Amino acid sequence: ASAHRASPSPCRNRTRRHAPHRVTLHSILAYVSEYGDILAEQMGETAPFNEFDWLTTFGDKLTSVADYIRSLHNVITKPFNTAYGISDIPQAMAAEG
Repeated sequence: ASAHRASPSPCRNRTRRHAPHRVTLHSILAYVSEYGDILAEQMGETAPFNEFDWLTTFGDKLTSVADYIRSLHNVITKPFNTAYGISDIPQAMAAEG
């Protein structure tokens, strides 16, 4: 019998390495699903986010996470018709009419 052990799959290592990212991002989406909105400024004060080790988990990508949260907030709070350019449709139809 060979004493050689198969090395772990690189995909499995990558999955383990990124697990804290996924858990954190999933928590952000779960929070938005439950409460309807989120602000980047809340992250240090609001449970469960105030328990996360943001700097260790994201390092120099921490500003990207804050930008992601701000983007979520902007999509949630921007009126549908302005977000998608629909507010101009009624005026355009009236002008043709």
